Amino acid sequence: MKQLLSTILLLASTSFAQSEPKDAQGVAIIQRSLLAMGSAVGSQQDSLSTGTLTVSLPAQKPESFVASGTYTRFARQSPVSYPFRLKVLGEDRFRREVDTPEGTHITVVRGPTGWSDSPQKRKLLSITELSGKTFEEFPLLALAHWLKSPDLDLQTVGAETVEGKQVNHISVKKRDITNTSSLFERARAEAIRCDLFTDVETNIPLRIRYYEHPGDWRISVPVDLEFSDYRSLNGVLFPFTVTRYVREQKISQIQYRSVDFNVVVGDDQFKAR
Repeated sequence: MKQLLSTILLLASTSFAQSEPKDAQGVAIIQRSLLAMGSAVGSQQDSLSTGTLTVSLPAQKPESFVASGTYTRFARQSPVSYPFRLKVLGEDRFRREVDTPEGTHITVVRGPTGWSDSPQKRKLLSITELSGKTFEEFPLLALAHWLKSPDLDLQTVGAETVEGKQVNHISVKKRDITNTSSLFERARAEAIRCDLFTDVETNIPLRIRYYEHPGDWRISVPVDLEFSDYRSLNGVLFPFTVTRYVREQKISQIQYRSVDFNVVVGDDQFKAR
């Protein structure tokens, strides 16, 4: 674990050294959120100096994890639930499996590429189709990634109210994107654009918003992931319920039964076969 933390700190230090400072208030809010999630039983903290800012990252960020539970799709008639399995390695490899009556549906993301396998066919995923299929469902991974990435801007939008709770709203965007940027750069910027909403009192993430792009990267449909039923696993808070909304309509929900951190997950699980 210390080796992983040292790597994260080195990357973060290098990132801040090579880029302009991020919004100080946004960084502070994400810091507090990381500390709240990663120090539930008093985990040690390491910090690094980044000029005018000091960035702390949790010492207990998991290197890998596997989980299982239930995936529920809210159809027009009635909800339908299926067994769900998850494997995560690092910050860039994700494998999701859903067992349906017609067979197992598998979605894999490996770095900047991804694909989905159904009983009928395989589909390669474009850059914009990766939105919501990487670390967005896992607040600890998402916040650590956003904090240390040199090409992202964190901007404080302000205080808002979400379902009766006061939240801090942070915007996460690609840095230095203009109308003269290439189509690929602009599409990638849309793919990684997100919004974070943390509870003002507890600093715990309540919602992460990403954007889907049906058929055209210039079309942006906001999708909200709402996190609840946080539980402490080895000192790290993990949301055991993740609910997905599109235009305020509940689309799906994942309810975890078991989550295991730092287990052996082979890299071959994230390779095309």
